[in-house]
Amino acid sequence: MLNSIKMIVMVLVIGFVVNTGFGSIIDAFDICDYKWTEYNGHQYALTLNYLDWIGAQNEAVSVGGTLAVINGVEENEFVMNFIADSYMRGTSSASMYNNAWIGLEGFYPNVSWVNGEELGYTNFDPHYIYDDSNHWYITGSNHPRPGIWNCSALHDDFGSTYNPRGVIEVVPEPATLCLLGIGSLVLFKRKKKV
Repeated sequence: MLNSIKMIVMVLVIGFVVNTGFGSIIDAFDICDYKWTEYNGHQYALTLNYLDWIGAQNEAVSVGGTLAVINGVEENEFVMNFIADSYMRGTSSASMYNNAWIGLEGFYPNVSWVNGEELGYTNFDPHYIYDDSNHWYITGSNHPRPGIWNCSALHDDFGSTYNPRGVIEVVPEPATLCLLGIGSLVLFKRKKKV
């Protein structure tokens, strides 16, 4: 019984250390529920939920990241292809709805990245930018205009049928954090037997 209590305490302590402070202690272990993909030393995943931009950013923060910050044409192409099979809630495979939130906010042209990085590379829609929202999405490779950035209040209403998922970007690798927690538990248990 005492060993079980110690194990639970250790899990909670590891959860506290790994946690970003934006959710419950157990939320830190939710990072293992995502399908992570590595690109250029960063880890990317789609939010588990279809959300407005603020909800997607909060979910990204809860796993230690932010919505994706795109710094160049290669990363833009990666994200565009990464979300190829991601459509807004209730719109599966309708190409116009192949998009996902990125970490850009503000009314055009006064926009900024959520992590404070300088806005260098941009890929705003060259034909038309909606001016009714300050939260931005990228279109996927199945969209008629792939890889462009735009904003629309239609996608940004809480609980909307048209809420997309968000692209989460995390550094360091989430898998490393999971392994750190598991490794710590093994070492703790092993040390007690010696």
